[in-house]
Amino acid sequence: MKTSIVLVSLLVLTTSSSAFADIPTTKTVQASPVKLGFFFLGKVKQSYAEAAAGTLMEERAKEMLRVAVEKGNFELADMQKQNKPKEEIENKKKQLQNEINIQQQTLGALVLSTSVNSQNAITEAINAVAKEHGLDVVVDYSGIYKGSDKFSSQGIDITSMIIKRLNPDFAPAAQQTPDNSTK
Repeated sequence: MKTSIVLVSLLVLTTSSSAFADIPTTKTVQASPVKLGFFFLGKVKQSYAEAAAGTLMEERAKEMLRVAVEKGNFELADMQKQNKPKEEIENKKKQLQNEINIQQQTLGALVLSTSVNSQNAITEAINAVAKEHGLDVVVDYSGIYKGSDKFSSQGIDITSMIIKRLNPDFAPAAQQTPDNSTK
């Protein structure tokens, strides 16, 4: 029994060492220059009419659904006050839920479509500006939680270039710094 365990152990060790023979054991990391770019997505979306319209559409859709739910609840409460039969109230409740679900799906699809279209346009503008300036990495500055000083000192802010590509006629009122205060 001991002999078979030793033989199996040797077999496993030999197989594993030959299986891992082609895998390098150390990998050296080399620094390479990377051209960094950053932008402020919030500013881009505010300046791009389609993105702003999508945000407004989403707010309106939420409000429409809220009103529909309130109206439905009022109707159900009114039916209860009128002592309508429980079955009739349940049927009305199911009908209202179906109507609200359909409205929610329709509005959701419309909002999503608008959002996807504006996001695609923004992404295309970012890629075009990055290509024009030979940037290797472009990030949304507001999504950096640590190291933003590296991006602002070593990268370039391409926010205005993206906005200009999306809106050739756009003229910003005042240039702002990363902390959103006016210069």
